[in-house]
Amino acid sequence: MIESWADYIEYPLDDDRLDLTRMTQFQSVMSKADPDIKADNDYVKETYLDFLHEVLLSIADKELVDELNEDANSASFPFSQKAERLEYPSFTDGQQNPLLLLADLPLPIYLTTSYHSFVETALIKAGKEPRTEICHWHSRLDSLPSVFSTDPNYEPTPQEPLVYHLHGLDEYPQSLVLTEDDHLDFLVTISRDMDAVPVRVRQALADSSLILLGYSLRDWDFRVIFRGMIKPSTVQNRPKSVFIQLLDNPHERTFLQNYLHQEAKFEVYWGNTTNFLQEIWQGWRGSR
Repeated sequence: MIESWADYIEYPLDDDRLDLTRMTQFQSVMSKADPDIKADNDYVKETYLDFLHEVLLSIADKELVDELNEDANSASFPFSQKAERLEYPSFTDGQQNPLLLLADLPLPIYLTTSYHSFVETALIKAGKEPRTEICHWHSRLDSLPSVFSTDPNYEPTPQEPLVYHLHGLDEYPQSLVLTEDDHLDFLVTISRDMDAVPVRVRQALADSSLILLGYSLRDWDFRVIFRGMIKPSTVQNRPKSVFIQLLDNPHERTFLQNYLHQEAKFEVYWGNTTNFLQEIWQGWRGSR
């Protein structure tokens, strides 16, 4: 899909066509320089969400698309709401779906860099009542609602878990951490402003066992979160934490294993995400 985004924006540099962060940075700079567009900081984020909307319509069931288009309010729906109406992603594959496996586990807090509410949808399907929160990483987000201010007594539990969107939510395009500059600004904010991340989330990063799913060591998402939030909160008595990775090159394996252990005492599970979650889920079900 990243290649399709490159085509969508007519990205001219061949060497970065698989780097979403680099391409959105390029698009942001060039659109601001274009007098016909007069783009602001949110232009590239809204453009990216429009692109995702078009991709979704191209792969969704036609009858569901027609039903959505017949809804007079559909134009105002955020991407995640449109996706849910179009039954994407599919949650019919049970134990083969990593989101459903995650949702079934008794976890009080889910941290995600996804811009979409797919985790919440899976949790609801698991019979839970998730609360959604986003990271307030710049001042324009200060007016957005916070679950901890609207309900000061809220404490995340496995039945009423918190889903914390570190890099924003598509309902609020201005909240997305998308370009290279966004990632750097995000890193600066969370390093300087303790209030940008709720106390309960910072506590979980420091004293909970962490599982990193779906990241590459080269990803901007991983690098910013790891260096900006996980490494500073590393403590000697943190329970075992795991990074899930699928690598064949032995030199890359050795480097990754050494890096994660040296920087934050992480262990590496060599395998794919679904297999790991199936093992965790089966072990949890067997212990009940």
